[in-house]
Amino acid sequence: MTTFTPVLAKDVLLQQPPFVFIDSVVSFDDAVTVVRYAVPSEGVLIENGVLSSAGVIEHMAQAMAARVGYVSKYILHVPIQIGMLGQVRDFSISRHPGSGDVLTTEVRLLHEMMGISLAEVNVYCGEEKIAGAQIKTVIKDEG
Repeated sequence: MTTFTPVLAKDVLLQQPPFVFIDSVVSFDDAVTVVRYAVPSEGVLIENGVLSSAGVIEHMAQAMAARVGYVSKYILHVPIQIGMLGQVRDFSISRHPGSGDVLTTEVRLLHEMMGISLAEVNVYCGEEKIAGAQIKTVIKDEG
């Protein structure tokens, strides 16, 4: 069994503070990437200590971006590729996370071809699933 060393968001994301909605990548394999995020008390897309729906979607999109960044940097050994959110389908949220909640988000890759990735993304607070969606991203063609 291979031991995974967590990677900080700043090492795999192109986003910069204050628009960073993950703290670290805590697990990675070909099928599943897991990220963590401790919701701060204030910041972009946080109102009265609660992360908005837009903030949860941005967190999910950045979880996918962190996967792309990890692959770019640690597997392909190329500069981090720029990705764009292509589609969010079947988004559901049972509750909005608040200040101090630690989110563990799982990106389960469903399909990947020609720079387009489709994944099921689920957000957990402890054992409770609080949000989910299918998200499609596209890698920007540098050509």
